[in-house]
Amino acid sequence: MPATVRIDMVSDTTCPWCAIALFNLLHALRSLEGEIQAKLHLQPLELHPSVKAAGEIRAQYLQQHQRPARAALQPCWADIRLHGLAIQLDMGPQEPRMLYNTLDAHRLLQWADNQGQDHQLVLAQQLVHGYFGQGANIADHQVLADAAMAAGLSREAALAYLAAGDDIQAVREAQSFYRGMGIQTVPTFIFNHRQLLRGNQAPEAFVRALRYIAAAGAPPSMV
Repeated sequence: MPATVRIDMVSDTTCPWCAIALFNLLHALRSLEGEIQAKLHLQPLELHPSVKAAGEIRAQYLQQHQRPARAALQPCWADIRLHGLAIQLDMGPQEPRMLYNTLDAHRLLQWADNQGQDHQLVLAQQLVHGYFGQGANIADHQVLADAAMAAGLSREAALAYLAAGDDIQAVREAQSFYRGMGIQTVPTFIFNHRQLLRGNQAPEAFVRALRYIAAAGAPPSMV
């Protein structure tokens, strides 16, 4: 029987390295089929919670809200694109011009997770392709509902959920919980509620980490 590992990926939907890390992880998991069975849950951490839902020009917002030293460390989009292409992920020819508020995207991801199967994972991939590949406004409820439908969920149910404002407090409390753990950067991976791995990792690094964690085992309540 394959070993079971729970993975909580703390991330944000407009973070390019989170998108690449997710696809790197999925590449690693495919290579471990029959050996390790992963239960992946995407968890919220807004990097820019003050961004307006209508969107703000990304370069201007980051310049205004980041310290000069951190702003200077913004990666070259060509490097990001090359990392994506190495795993057949097209991040688009250039950095998205607009930055959007991600609270509702996180809410919808949590809702999708509660629907079972792999709806949350497929929705996350739809949001990656929509935002990075097409520059879609992933704060717009119509855009989010379209992504939910593409992930096999009811478009009408997604719109109703978003309009009702359900789980806003739950998402904010989840973010507070992860920040309370000392998580300030994304992506961060938590394995079996115990081990942390920070930052984007190559597929080979995920394979090594997962094999190590699977060999260590975990109490049944943690998986």
